[in-house]
Amino acid sequence: NKGPFKEQNYNGLFGIIESGETFAGIEAVNYDLDAGKHNNLKLEFRINERVKMDAFTAGGETDNDSKYCKYQFQRYLGDIKFNLNVLSGSNATYSGMANYYSNYLFGDTANTNAKDYYSTIETIGVINTTEKFFGIEYNSKETMTNFDQVSKIASELQQNGFNNMNVKLTGWSNGGYESGMYNKGIKIEKDLGNKDSLVNLYNTLKDMGIGLYPDVDWQNTYVSEGKPSEKYLASTLNGSYSVVTGFSPVDFLVDEKLAKFVLNKNGFEKSYNGFIKDYNEYGFKNVSYRSIGKEINSNFRDDETYMERQETLENLQTIVKSTKDEGYSIMGTGGQAAFIKYLDVVNELPVESARFDKCDYSIPFTAMVLSGHVDYTYKPINLSNNNRKDLLLLIETGAGAYYKLTGSKYDKITNTSYDSLYSTYFNEIKDSVFDTYTYVSDALEGVYGLKIVKHEQIATDVYKTTYENGTSIFVNYDDKDYNAQGIKVAAQDYLKVKGGAE
Repeated sequence: NKGPFKEQNYNGLFGIIESGETFAGIEAVNYDLDAGKHNNLKLEFRINERVKMDAFTAGGETDNDSKYCKYQFQRYLGDIKFNLNVLSGSNATYSGMANYYSNYLFGDTANTNAKDYYSTIETIGVINTTEKFFGIEYNSKETMTNFDQVSKIASELQQNGFNNMNVKLTGWSNGGYESGMYNKGIKIEKDLGNKDSLVNLYNTLKDMGIGLYPDVDWQNTYVSEGKPSEKYLASTLNGSYSVVTGFSPVDFLVDEKLAKFVLNKNGFEKSYNGFIKDYNEYGFKNVSYRSIGKEINSNFRDDETYMERQETLENLQTIVKSTKDEGYSIMGTGGQAAFIKYLDVVNELPVESARFDKCDYSIPFTAMVLSGHVDYTYKPINLSNNNRKDLLLLIETGAGAYYKLTGSKYDKITNTSYDSLYSTYFNEIKDSVFDTYTYVSDALEGVYGLKIVKHEQIATDVYKTTYENGTSIFVNYDDKDYNAQGIKVAAQDYLKVKGGAE
């Protein structure tokens, strides 16, 4: 509408891709509205992937000017379904759209009472390192946190106010953090403990009201654990094996040591079945699926294992649903809508824009959709390169706290793929962990776990988040104090107003 923005006169369209979403892309064009043009948005679906291949001469030499296109074995033949909804008034704002989508996914099931502030504590078990013997390098493994240390860390955290906490146990089996396949079952890393000590840890934490979520990645197998049988590997369109390259979190350069093979349907079903068969004998009812909600891959091999992304998604949904139907509480990563209804915790939710697009400001749309229904966290606080900003981001978006911790010093991780773990040794950083947790939990006391009903920018770098009980939290990212319309927010700080403020 022309003239001043008035919610009661606002209209909009909200679309939900219900089938074929793995092929979907959105193209948005922003025009100068004063010039009489309208913003334009359209969908596109890539249902037939292609790759350009080099052509070869008879002598086997590459002709750089000659290429040909290779297409996938069979284009997508399934349905494409788009649900378009007409919204008006406050429902046509992004806050209203988030509320609409939340009801679409979860129904009217939001929490009506605030909860204790939530946290996920990830403990790192065994990692790969490089040792030297008379100047000759060889691969080795380093134990960062054994089961006894996990118990001690959890106990000390709880004593210091972590009252709503789950522990994500990574690097505990089948090679450690860079695990191999589980097709032959679970093999606990012996330097951490054994099956009895793991069961004891689970029950000890359970008695404390803490959930232990052993982490497993059955969609992939790390290159460091050896190449599995070719019948289990997915293929790219150019015929090579699908490998996800790792990146160093320190310098963002390619790190081949963190690379992993992508498994095809035969592979990930074999790995999952081997895992869950043994896992059911443990008596646990919590599990963390590392890649669920984060990775959906194709397999373009021209045989019976061929599977494009939509079919991969549907198969993964079937597996996760079966886990949920068996009574498991599941922890995931990233927040894919297709898995949300099966997850109890979502870690590393993208709560801010990647800034690759042209936007006035970042909108925490996914966080608003999940609020009141699912516990979600952002990236680990202790690994943040801008701690203050990220703490304020948790407050603005109602996200839980996430920490990566270890029970041992980092003597042997120099020049390894785990340089980022220098700030994880609990005994050295625990005062910082307690302080940051207290700061955010105090800010979200009385509203955490409730539905976010409105989010808005009230000034440059100043935002207001309103919860269902009427409480509003103002967050000021600026290095100057905000003072307008009776609201005063200190620089790089927050203000909580009970009952709301207009």
